[in-house]
Amino acid sequence: MKLKYVLTEYNNFAIFSPGTNHNDIASKMHGKPISAGFCYITALEKNTEHISEPLINCFGESVSLKLKSRPEDSKKLTELINDPYN
Repeated sequence: MKLKYVLTEYNNFAIFSPGTNHNDIASKMHGKPISAGFCYITALEKNTEHISEPLINCFGESVSLKLKSRPEDSKKLTELINDPYN
């Protein structure tokens, strides 16, 4: 399922449904949005015990925020969702 996301200058992020406006979410977040767009979340199998972690693939842009997805967003959001205290 294609989702939307916003990432702020403080590495706060939100992933939300495609029916919601990027600007509506960003206005409620801490920090200035630095990138936004769309994403897919898939499971990445980590080991032979069949334990998986989310893998996020970001792309596209937000028209309402006038921000694009950056090449590093996929890696950053994947790291943050798997280890939020990192």
